[in-house]
Amino acid sequence: MTCKVILVEDDDILLKNSVEILQLDGIDAKGVSSAFDFFQLLATEAFDVAVVDVGLPDKSGLEVVGYLRKKTDMGVIILTARETIKDKISGYDAGADHYFVKPVDSRELTAAIRNLCTRLAKSSQVPTSVKQWCFDTVARLLVSPAGTKIALTIKEQNFIEHLIQNDGSPVTRMALLSTLGYNPHGPYGSRALDVMVVRLRKKIKMMTNEPCPIKTVHSFGFSFQSDVT
Repeated sequence: MTCKVILVEDDDILLKNSVEILQLDGIDAKGVSSAFDFFQLLATEAFDVAVVDVGLPDKSGLEVVGYLRKKTDMGVIILTARETIKDKISGYDAGADHYFVKPVDSRELTAAIRNLCTRLAKSSQVPTSVKQWCFDTVARLLVSPAGTKIALTIKEQNFIEHLIQNDGSPVTRMALLSTLGYNPHGPYGSRALDVMVVRLRKKIKMMTNEPCPIKTVHSFGFSFQSDVT
């Protein structure tokens, strides 16, 4: 089982060392030094666990943790120098699974990450008898009728979830642009939506032999057809 981890830490040396240690332990780890860079990467790549510092230069790490808990099913670990009970309670209230105070033994951090990845993998297991396309709301994965699980980026997750919530009826491009945070009144937003859909369809085609459930409704928008045709 591959475990993908993203670290958000503004201390460049600590970030570099932490990423290297996790990689040596067989974990697919990447690092960023700000909340902005984190959200930029999260929009294009899916991760299993996030390790977040509280004292980020552009946004509180607690806000990042709160976002992850509300919008994703990723495991979340806070790694910070803040060590008071009040700080720890704030971290857990924000949604952290673990709260570690620097410096932390790398073996303990690795063990916590692996534990979260194992837990998430078990929660995402679905019966192989699935006869429809579905969206696993626990692991936030697209699941084919044959049971193949497709990891999605944050925008892909929001796109699929919005379509499914409409019970097969088409959703307008304008509504999808607003949901995904694209500018609905400019050409860039519309192109970005189309590019995302093309990439998602290619991903589905590469991983399954099933017809893509995302259907284009000409001059209107998109729909999600869960039934196998």
